[in-house]
Order: sequence, then C-alpha cells, then structure tokens
Amino acid sequence: MTAAAAVKAPRRIADDQAIQWTGTNLPEVTQFTFRLFRVRQGSAEIYHGLQDCWGPVTAGQWIVKTGPARFRIVDDDAFRAGYELVPAAEAPHLRRWL
Repeated sequence: MTAAAAVKAPRRIADDQAIQWTGTNLPEVTQFTFRLFRVRQGSAEIYHGLQDCWGPVTAGQWIVKTGPARFRIVDDDAFRAGYELVPAAEAPHLRRWL
C-alpha cells in the first residue's frame, strides 16, 4: 500500500491515519509526514518532536499519525493485528490531518 489510509484502532478511542513505508514511496511519505521524514545515507528516518530526535523507519513499517506532526512507528504484523483499514469516505473527519 503506498497511499495514506484512514485506520481505526479497535481498542482505542481515537482514529488515526497511516502510511506504509515501502522503501520506494518517498514523495508520499514525505507529504504525509509534513516533511518530517528523510532518507540519509540509505536509511529512512522520521523526526520525533517530543523527543527532539530522528528515529529509524524500515521498509514495511507503518507510520501512524496520532496528531498534528505526531507519529508512531508500527511493525506490519502489529499494525494488521491492531488496526482496521477504513475507506476515506467513511472517515471524513480524518481529512484534516492530511
């Protein structure tokens, strides 16, 4: 999946948005993360504002947007076990996060 998707977390109150880093979708991920994503010397990183540092992202991991410019990195297995993909038309309130 290369496009941003609305997701629902069955065990959480909040709805989030997510995109999977494939290793080849840099423009989409950069736009989704408000340019807080970069690839340097072959390694992908995302900026963690609360910790004021850059953290690694590997191909296959999901970047979950939990608030304005706030992200959580989730492995594919954990993402698929804990989130439900929702068509964007069913979650119009999430469009403000894009």
